[in-house]
Amino acid sequence: MFLSQPLLPTDSHTDPECVLRDAQRVIRSRHQILHTTIQVERYQPLLMDNCYQCQPLT
Repeated sequence: MFLSQPLLPTDSHTDPECVLRDAQRVIRSRHQILHTTIQVERYQPLLMDNCYQCQPLT
C-alpha cells in the first residue's frame, strides 16, 4: 500500500474546488484510484518555501 500526503498550493485567483476536482479526475483516470484525500491550500511563501514537505518532487 502506498500512502502519500498530497498538498496542492493555489494562488488567490484560483478556485480551490476546481483544483480539487481536476486533481481527483487525473488521479482517477491515470492511476485508477477512486478514494483520495487531497489538501488544497492557498500558497503561503513564508511557510511553504521553507517546508520540506512542500517542495516539488524530483
